[in-house]
Amino acid sequence: MPPSKSPSASVLPPATAKHYVALDAVGNCAVVDAKPEDDLKIIGDSGGYASWESANKALKEAKAECLSRPG
Repeated sequence: MPPSKSPSASVLPPATAKHYVALDAVGNCAVVDAKPEDDLKIIGDSGGYASWESANKALKEAKAECLSRPG
């Protein structure tokens, strides 16, 4: 009988997944899944956030640096 594979090992996300809050030259901010290129500024933790929720929280806290949108 062949050894069984653990299904949980194949469904786990990569341990190195990071999320960044990026600011472009115009002042638009967004959460991105990869380290921003040189043309974007990282806001908050320059090492990235472990979860999307943490990055979104940092984005909300950085709204003074981001372009204000009406509505």
